[in-house]
Amino acid sequence: MKKESKKHVAIIETEPEMRIFLSNLLKSNSYRTTIPRTGQEIETIKASKPDLIILDAMMPRAGAIQLYQIIKSDEVLSCIPVIMLSTVDQKLLFKYSRQDLSLPQPDDFLEKPPEAEELLEIIQKLINKKTIKTNALYPD
Repeated sequence: MKKESKKHVAIIETEPEMRIFLSNLLKSNSYRTTIPRTGQEIETIKASKPDLIILDAMMPRAGAIQLYQIIKSDEVLSCIPVIMLSTVDQKLLFKYSRQDLSLPQPDDFLEKPPEAEELLEIIQKLINKKTIKTNALYPD
């Protein structure tokens, strides 16, 4: 019998307290986490191949929207579900941040701080959806 590995979530979050909250929540619910260093997000995601990405929509410097655009434009990374977290409403964020109107909406969007149970349900739903798609594309 094949042992199922822990599902892997990359956390790209600028607020230290939120990073700790997300990491502890996920680890206590049997997820493996990766927290990329600032400026190394894409390289870390490519190397670690997470099942899902949690992205702080209010990142300074490079900006979350630019990072999201890179993820969704990359042939390999574009299949990874992304949950954006923000203190700003989704419509407002995208209205003033969208550089490319063809940019798809994130797989989900939650206002900070997220409710733990709601976040866990969304993560499980999105990872299951990704697994079903992957299995359909690449059957054993």
